[in-house]
Amino acid sequence: DEEEGDFKGNEKSFDKVKEAIATNPKTITLSCGQLTTGVTIKEWSAVLMLTDIKTPAQYMQAAFRAQNPFRFTENGEFKAKKSAYLFDFAPTRVLEIYEKFANGLNPKTVNGEETEAERKNNIKELLNYFPVISEDVNGKMVELDAEKVLTFPNALAATEIVQARFMTNLLFNDNIKGVFHFPKEVEEILDKMDKETGKRAVKDDRKLDLDDARKVEVGKQTKINENTSVILGEKIYAANIERLVDNAVNYETPDETLESLPSSVDAVAEPLIAKYKETYKLTQAEAEQVKQEIGEKIRLATTEYESSEIKDAEQLKQNLTAIIEHDFVQAKVEQQETKAVETVQKSKEEEVREHLRAFTRTIPMFVMANASRDVITIDNFDEQINDEDFIDLTNITKEEFHKLRDGFDYTDDNGERQHFDGVFHKYKFNASIAEFVAEKKKRANYFETDEDIFELIPN
Repeated sequence: DEEEGDFKGNEKSFDKVKEAIATNPKTITLSCGQLTTGVTIKEWSAVLMLTDIKTPAQYMQAAFRAQNPFRFTENGEFKAKKSAYLFDFAPTRVLEIYEKFANGLNPKTVNGEETEAERKNNIKELLNYFPVISEDVNGKMVELDAEKVLTFPNALAATEIVQARFMTNLLFNDNIKGVFHFPKEVEEILDKMDKETGKRAVKDDRKLDLDDARKVEVGKQTKINENTSVILGEKIYAANIERLVDNAVNYETPDETLESLPSSVDAVAEPLIAKYKETYKLTQAEAEQVKQEIGEKIRLATTEYESSEIKDAEQLKQNLTAIIEHDFVQAKVEQQETKAVETVQKSKEEEVREHLRAFTRTIPMFVMANASRDVITIDNFDEQINDEDFIDLTNITKEEFHKLRDGFDYTDDNGERQHFDGVFHKYKFNASIAEFVAEKKKRANYFETDEDIFELIPN
């Protein structure tokens, strides 16, 4: 239904845009999400991204709207579109999306088996079709190669990470969003760590307790079924709708004509709305919003019946009943229970990040201790630190850190072998260490600068 609605909306918008283009030599279309998939307006020569599209598929679909072959005649001269552009003022986002799109279709990437050379090669191939031009550090527009596509976003993030003294979520990857599926061993490692709150490491004896959080997700469908049943009750509304439609169609009662049918069905829905409001502790404004949404759908169904050549009263009854049962109760209950799960999930995600930030705040100290090493990375910064000092600083062992860094195979509760991918963003991690080392060298001469490297090390 949603796809059909998008198609109809696109169709109407398409006609309006084509009409505007026909009468104006230069146009700008503010699409508000429409016309970005499924249709192509060949005259478009550029797309300006003003919205936060985060999935590579959606982003590239929008890009494809402008990248198409277009031939036309102007003043008797045959012409063809030579180039198309996509403008974006969030370079970090667009380059990360670009990299994900280039590598996302590769099974090796999904399985974590792809080498760095293969990643670059995939980007290089995509650059043949979608060249990327960006501003360099000198303010000059330059064409990026595969290496720069990978490093530019991390270089931009690295400055922010160092200024945040490594206490930032930028150092963690999207695997944290799978917190409900973390193996027990990861949970136990995280529980050993302090928490970073207010830029300070704080000891917190409370456990992550992901088992309780998982119960919310596992019990989601049960809650949906229970609350749907409570709100619908004995389904008296179905019989009432049938009676109202019969009376309106047959004009047996003057007050129950088709004209008054929507308000009559609204009245049937009111007790259910009240029960929904009570179940989920809604405000009056929220309940009124639901009432308005249902009312609009009821009026639309009635209008469609009135305008149809074949009057099918039974179909009208089914449509009105479905609006109350499915569009209202089932959809809204599922929405509320999904929101409840997401609330718990986001809370646990933030707890995980608090523990991890307490770890990453120690990175500047490790880097300072690695003064003799030429290149310091996430893979070697702990090598020159003895085991006891590492535990004193982080509360976990090196082996436990390696599991958070590299991931590991494990057996789940169902006896199946699984793989945990790790939680750190390797490229941003390494770029920020390199940035910190550069700042350290820059601030080494106390006679030439007022800035001190210790300003970038947490207290």
